[in-house]
Amino acid sequence: MNINLFNKGEEHESITLKKMIEEMSLFGYSNRTKTCYIDAVSQLYRYYRAPLLNLIETDIKSFLLHKQHKGYASSSMRILCSGIRFFYTHVLRSAHKIENIPNIKIKRGLPNGLSTSEMERLIACSHDILTKTMIMCFYATGRNASGLTQVVSLSKYRFRPYDYENSWKR
Repeated sequence: MNINLFNKGEEHESITLKKMIEEMSLFGYSNRTKTCYIDAVSQLYRYYRAPLLNLIETDIKSFLLHKQHKGYASSSMRILCSGIRFFYTHVLRSAHKIENIPNIKIKRGLPNGLSTSEMERLIACSHDILTKTMIMCFYATGRNASGLTQVVSLSKYRFRPYDYENSWKR
């Protein structure tokens, strides 16, 4: 894909996305990352239909706001920003145009917890008092299920009943 980054008549008009692919290869980016970053720059070009070298910071920000208002997920917005940032930093060497563009934070939801009835069944399935106590503690403190399964699976190896009668002998 050829994208004219400069105005006609300038000596550097031969710069294309090929240079971007070469730069990403030097950085060791995966093919998937290369595709996403090229798509990000292509979208920016199609949005303005103007040489990308002529765009200023406010143009790039308004493009990103447009995509955000269009309903792009935060992870997609992050890829757009990263691709554009790579392009202006490593291909055009114009990092000043994107230095005030913020990193997009990815929204993370709360993990799904177990219901009360599921916890009661889990406790009822436990065979010993130690496991039941640990399950109750994890539930009471709001720990997630993966932490609980790790501790419960290791408990049979780490926790042994304390031998009060022979504790003074070595």
